[in-house]
Amino acid sequence: MKKTALVLSGGGSRGAYEIGVWKALKELDIKVDMVFGTSVGSINGALIVQGDLELAERLWQELETDMVFDVSDEEYSFKSTFESIDLGGMSADDALGYAKEIVLHGGAGTSGLESLMYDYIDEKQVRTSGIDYGLVTTEFPSMSGAFLYVDDIPDGQLNDHILASASCFPAVRKCVIGEKTYIDGGYKDNLPVQMAMDRGATAIIAVDLQAVGIIRKSTIDAAREKCDEFHMIKSPVDLGNFLVFDTENSKRIMTLGYLDAMRHFGKYDGLKYTFEKGQLKPHHLAGADTAAYMLKLDPCVVYNKDAIAEALLTAIKQHEECCDSFADYLNDDELRGQLLLYIARSLKQDEEKSMFMQPALFKALKDEVQAANFLIVNGLV
Repeated sequence: MKKTALVLSGGGSRGAYEIGVWKALKELDIKVDMVFGTSVGSINGALIVQGDLELAERLWQELETDMVFDVSDEEYSFKSTFESIDLGGMSADDALGYAKEIVLHGGAGTSGLESLMYDYIDEKQVRTSGIDYGLVTTEFPSMSGAFLYVDDIPDGQLNDHILASASCFPAVRKCVIGEKTYIDGGYKDNLPVQMAMDRGATAIIAVDLQAVGIIRKSTIDAAREKCDEFHMIKSPVDLGNFLVFDTENSKRIMTLGYLDAMRHFGKYDGLKYTFEKGQLKPHHLAGADTAAYMLKLDPCVVYNKDAIAEALLTAIKQHEECCDSFADYLNDDELRGQLLLYIARSLKQDEEKSMFMQPALFKALKDEVQAANFLIVNGLV
């Protein structure tokens, strides 16, 4: 008998992605028999076990950083000369606030998150849903893992243990339950595939948010070998800083999770980008995908043949200014669109004599050359 487990990794604010994946699974009528998660994956896991997609979406559409972490307004009053420095999506003021809380109080408080969990997670509903549930947290200071199924958690303490699983120390304070102290489960296993195997899962759908935490590759390899089905879903594009909760980014990455899952299970075509099924020939698909990535098209859109051509043409017009040399393109990731156009124009003008047809350069830039050929074949350059 098939038993399908959904395994959700930790990843803070990137967790909206997991709800997008769940939305796709529901549309695809993929029944989930058990859900196991670490950190934000344990929060999403409880929401999924409850079965209310609209409730889960509403939570992620409302979450802001100050609703999750207790960093007082005073911490944001500091001004920094480092405001122009890239802090991975976190503003200089935010970073200073977190730093002060870590130094003075051993991490930011999470009373806001605790209140949200009691508003959104119904312990009785989780326990009576008929769907198996479990989470990972880490005992401190022993650093031993606590792999807890719902039956292992005393009545009335489910939310406490979910909060413990998501206590991302040192950014967040340690969580005390009774006489034990816990920190984030990601310190032991950020993607608890073993919990699913131990519960007899024959099919596993794992969602990796690619955030800080231990991923046990040997366990994943064992699951690929032993299970009838093993699916790994993770974003091919950046999901943003895992400590910054922003409603607009949450909506974006929820859409990305949905589209990535739909592509994974064959509903759409594409690798990084999403294309209507059968709209592009297989040998054109990879080129269109790479071209869309290099020209920074919106990955939240489902493209058909005409839409991708129109979007690429618009992007090309925005990349008209060229650098002085080929070296300029290679040295600046922000100029990858110009690099693509440089290659396309060289191939169109010089054909087989183009330097990009030389074996060494072609091998190094195979995907870029394929994308350039897609632009040429479709008359976009």
